[in-house]
Amino acid sequence: MKKVYQVLLLCYCIISFVSSAMANESIRTAWLAESEAVPAWYAHDMQMDKILPFEFKLFPTGKRLVDSSNQWDIAACGLIPALDSILKKETKIIGIGVDESKGNALFVREDSDLLKNNYKNLKDEANSIRGKTILCAFGTNAHQLVLSWLEKYGLKDTDVRLVDTKPEEALQAFIKGMEDIVVLWAPDSYKASENGLKVLATAMDCDVKFYTVLLANSKFLEEYPDKVEQFLSIYYDAQDKFKALSLDEQAKLYNKYLWDIANYNLETSYAYKGIKENYFISKNDQYKELICHDFTTKFCITLKKAIYFYGYINALSRNQIDYLLETNYIYSK
Repeated sequence: MKKVYQVLLLCYCIISFVSSAMANESIRTAWLAESEAVPAWYAHDMQMDKILPFEFKLFPTGKRLVDSSNQWDIAACGLIPALDSILKKETKIIGIGVDESKGNALFVREDSDLLKNNYKNLKDEANSIRGKTILCAFGTNAHQLVLSWLEKYGLKDTDVRLVDTKPEEALQAFIKGMEDIVVLWAPDSYKASENGLKVLATAMDCDVKFYTVLLANSKFLEEYPDKVEQFLSIYYDAQDKFKALSLDEQAKLYNKYLWDIANYNLETSYAYKGIKENYFISKNDQYKELICHDFTTKFCITLKKAIYFYGYINALSRNQIDYLLETNYIYSK
């Protein structure tokens, strides 16, 4: 009997030790140096992640991030790169990061003929656009925004000349007088305004939205759904606490966040704009927005448009488009 008791005691100690170790086990997270990472960073900075410590890994682009999905459990990036990893069945969407639509826009110089408001009709305005040269990064939000803008006027990308250029390079070239239109997202869109460039059209003008998404590694999600739920609970709690702060406090923390994870010192005016123009989606709204079986919510409409955009530029086959429209890859408890 004594031996049985000792064995049971030993088993209890082992189970307790393992349970304790699992309780303090960390979760690997991956981010770009953008707004959707703020709640995770804030949770870690405020020690809200004690029960599930967050490890942080930073990537320079969404493509690099999704191509390294074996290196993280939870991550965030734009919808377009996320589609690649979803197609490979490596990840699933578990939430929305931010609505970053407001930071995306087409810019022209102050003397551009496209700023005139004396066109007699849409056809005349469309004719003024034909043949223009546009700087934008291919396969990105900027590219999708251009196509949506052209569609308003019954035009296609073949009616203009698109030049594949990274945002920071595009801005510098445009300031020096090159080409007719430049398409940018934050923070380069903020710099454009400071350099005297004028907004020609915003995402809102073109009836298109841009979200970042929270992703889970598919294998991790399947094995540890409770940890994913735990992460989301901490993330949304931190998000609510951050949003409750004054704008001044948020801007200071936003700068601290960028310095902590990327050694990047953002100008204060850009920090304020970043806070104002990148909208966090509340936990309750997330659950409503992520119901995509009929593609009627704002997020799901955005997802559908992103899929068709990706297909239009020949980044997806017809079978892949059908898969993304018909398969459930959005996690719900």
